[in-house]
Amino acid sequence: MHRATDAHTKSIVQRRTLMAGTAWTVPAVLAGAAAPWASASGCPDFTPSLALSQYTFTGPSPFTATITVTNVGGPQDPTKAIYVSMPVTSDYTYSCTAPDPDTCTTSAVEINYLGVIVGKHYWEYPTTNEPVPEGGSFTFSAPFTWSSGATAGTHTINVHVEDESGGECNFLNNSHTKAATFTIPAPDFTVALGITPAQLPVDATASGTLQLTEVAGGSATGPVRVRIAKDQVLDWSTFTITPPAAWVVESTTGSFVILNYTYPGASANQPSTVLNFTVQRLADVATNTQNNVTATIYTSSAGDSDVNNNISNALVTAI
Repeated sequence: MHRATDAHTKSIVQRRTLMAGTAWTVPAVLAGAAAPWASASGCPDFTPSLALSQYTFTGPSPFTATITVTNVGGPQDPTKAIYVSMPVTSDYTYSCTAPDPDTCTTSAVEINYLGVIVGKHYWEYPTTNEPVPEGGSFTFSAPFTWSSGATAGTHTINVHVEDESGGECNFLNNSHTKAATFTIPAPDFTVALGITPAQLPVDATASGTLQLTEVAGGSATGPVRVRIAKDQVLDWSTFTITPPAAWVVESTTGSFVILNYTYPGASANQPSTVLNFTVQRLADVATNTQNNVTATIYTSSAGDSDVNNNISNALVTAI
């Protein structure tokens, strides 16, 4: 949560700028070797606890990390902020797109997100807050999203209170780890067929498009195989294409035009390149004859897991 005043906003910006500079590799609390804070009750001692909104994920998924920092020692040094970090990884990302990233952190107290510093996300419990007393705690939540390219398996997610935060002098309980399981889903491909114009006079040439999309967050296990059924309005002997990269014509004989598409990289949630083709109207077809031109993804093609979205139709009429 960000309670901004002009002076306080300037202070946050200055801290972020300073911490991002080459002279800083860790939060300011670690600079120097100041004597540990000690009240009559002894040094403060901050220990974190991490909870996730869920622990099992399939494909790209949002989740919330909730971090509670508890003081199991004496009261916090009121002149020293508390810094909490979480390692940066390509498996999941901090999913905040707001201009002010502090607004993405939810808390009953002020928590400043300081950005990424030396491979870690950093949050600050600033000295403008009330010092955390002996036995006291604060909690904040931050949004993350598993990426489509995350590695399948069990992942450990770690939070850490930076040493000497808030004047503490015991660093043996400054980390907490949770395990989460990520599963790569089976791919699910859809197909979209378009033909224009839909109404075709004698000697007309139709233009068609064909495109695939992976919609489940999975990746193709091989080429996606598609067939277009030859209808009674179009003359498929005139079928002509200039295949873009990754599209291959397998066959134009028989009852179908068969094409293969190979994703050039990860296919999760990705569309294919568009295949453009032309085909003429049959010369001897009766006026007002209508037909659906149907494109179908072959069952289980490239590991496809759902046959219910494998068909696309385009209605054509001879006029």
